[in-house]
Amino acid sequence: MKPFWVTFYSYKGGVGRSMALANLATLLARRSRRVFMIDFDVEAPGLDSFREFGVTAGHPGVVEYAHEFQQSGVVPDIDAYVQECSMAKPVRGKIWLMPSGRKDAAYNSKRERINWGGFYERNVGELFVANWKAAIFRKFRPDYVFVDSRTGLTDVGGICTLHLPDLVVLLFGLNNQNLNGTAAVLETIRSGGSGKPPQAIPVATPVPNMPRTEDGVFKSRMEEAEKRLGMKIAV
Repeated sequence: MKPFWVTFYSYKGGVGRSMALANLATLLARRSRRVFMIDFDVEAPGLDSFREFGVTAGHPGVVEYAHEFQQSGVVPDIDAYVQECSMAKPVRGKIWLMPSGRKDAAYNSKRERINWGGFYERNVGELFVANWKAAIFRKFRPDYVFVDSRTGLTDVGGICTLHLPDLVVLLFGLNNQNLNGTAAVLETIRSGGSGKPPQAIPVATPVPNMPRTEDGVFKSRMEEAEKRLGMKIAV
C-alpha cells in the first residue's frame, strides 16, 4: 500500500505547525506506524532541532537534493539525504527525517539558486516529484509522509499543498490576516492543478482562552472563519 501524504501548512508562523507534525508523527510511531517526515520549510527549518528525534544537525536534505537535480538533471539517490530517527523514548514503529539541509555556508546560496517554478516551466516538475515520491516508497515503505510546508504564498507552498499531498492540514489563527491568507490557499487547493484535489482539514490554533458564550468574541470569530473558509471547523 502506498503511503498517505499529509502537508502541514500555515499562512503565518507561530501557530504550532511543526510541533503538531512532530507530535503526530511520534504518536503514530508509538502505534507501530512508519512515518517519513520532510522539512520543506527551507527558509525557517526546524524539525531537526527536536532533540527527541535524535538526529544529527548539518545533514543534507531537501535543498541539496533539489539543487543536485537542478544541476545534473538526474534525481539523486535519496539515501544520502535522509536520517532514521533515534527516539529518546523507544517506539514500536519508525520515523525518518529528510531535513531542509545542512544549513551551512553553502546552504543559502543553493537554496536561492533553486528555481522551483522553473521545474514546472521546463516540464520536469511533475517528473521530479513523482521520482521523489517513488524513491521514498521504494526505500522506506512508510505508512505516512508528513511534509512541513513553508508559510505564505510561494512556489514551495504550492508544491506542498498541490503536488505532494493527499491531505492538507491548514493551521491558522483567528485573526483576519490568518483567515484571509488561509482562505486564498484553500481556494487554490480546490481549484488548482489537474486531477482530484487534496482533502483539507482546517485547524484553529492557538485557540484563545476566553468564554465561549453564544454572543462572545470566540463564537463570532469561529463563525467568521467558517464563513471565510466555506467549511466547518471541528478541530
